Amino acid sequence: MDSNRYVELIANNPGKWPINGTKTFHQSNNGHTPGGMSTQLIYNE
Repeated sequence: MDSNRYVELIANNPGKWPINGTKTFHQSNNGHTPGGMSTQLIYNE
C-alpha cells in the first residue's frame, strides 16, 4: 500500500504555513494534548 500523498500547488504568499488535521484525534495523543501530527510548509520567495 502506498503511504505517500502528493499535493500540487501554486505558492504566491511566502511564509511558514501550518498543515494539520482538524479532527480532535489528529491533534491529541490518545485524547491528551499536546500531541498529534504537525507539519509545516515553508515557502521562501
